[in-house]
Amino acid sequence: MPRIHEIYLKYRDRGFEVVSICVADSMVGGKGTGAETVAAITNQFGLTYPTLHWLDFAREYGWVSGDDRILLNREGKMIAMMDELLTPWIEERVVRALAAP
Repeated sequence: MPRIHEIYLKYRDRGFEVVSICVADSMVGGKGTGAETVAAITNQFGLTYPTLHWLDFAREYGWVSGDDRILLNREGKMIAMMDELLTPWIEERVVRALAAP
């Protein structure tokens, strides 16, 4: 997450958006609501982009499961997923996607 957040801060003014889906069921220790879990993770990592708890996201959008990290271009086509987002070249993919018409 820190690398994606760094890229987000660098390119958000060019249209790069990030939405994080928190898949943790509860805060450390097994206690807390979805909102408390999201708040704890957002604070822990200093995230400034929207973060939703997976149960709230599932209820709102009918999402059941899937890859937990994906990068979409402006047309909604997946251009990277999972551990690819943790590689050194992910910023290059973001820049290319932002440059595309």
